[in-house]
Amino acid sequence: MKMDEIWRQAFLKGLRGSFSHPNPFDVLDGIEVETAGKQVEGMPHSIWQIAWHTSQWAWVIVKRFQGVEVKHETPWNNFFLEESAPPSKEAWQELIQEWKTLPKEVDKILQDFKPEITFPEWDNIDAAHLLMVLITHTSYHTAQIMALRRLLGKWEKTSVNTY
Repeated sequence: MKMDEIWRQAFLKGLRGSFSHPNPFDVLDGIEVETAGKQVEGMPHSIWQIAWHTSQWAWVIVKRFQGVEVKHETPWNNFFLEESAPPSKEAWQELIQEWKTLPKEVDKILQDFKPEITFPEWDNIDAAHLLMVLITHTSYHTAQIMALRRLLGKWEKTSVNTY
C-alpha cells in the first residue's frame, strides 16, 4: 500500500473512531428530540448543543477544504447555541442527516489530498494538521455526547459500537 493510501485510511479511520471510540456518526442514533435538549446538572451543554457545535465546526473545515470562503454569525470562540433544545423534531433530524453526510465529504477531500496546502486565515495551518483538528475535535465531543447519554439513561451497549 502506498503512503498516500496509508494516510488516507488513517484519517478516515480516525474520523470514524476506529480502535479509539465509538463512530461519531452513529453516536446520535436513537436519541429522541426530547432527550437531545435535556440539561444535565453539572454539564454545561445538552446533546443538541454539542452535536450542533461539532457539526458546525466540522462543516466550516470541510467547506474551507472545498475552497469555500466561510462566513458565520456565531463568534469563533463560542459556537454553541444558547437554546438547549432543538427548535423542532425536524431540526434535530436535519442535524443528524447533515452530520451523517460528513464522512463522505471528507473522503472526497482525501481523494486528492495535498497535506502541504496552508490556510493563511488560520495562522497558516497546513491541511494535514487541519484535518487532525477535525478528527480530534469530533472525538472530544463524541465522548461528551456518550457521557450525556449515560447520565440520561440513554445508553445501551448495543446502541453504539464501542471498542
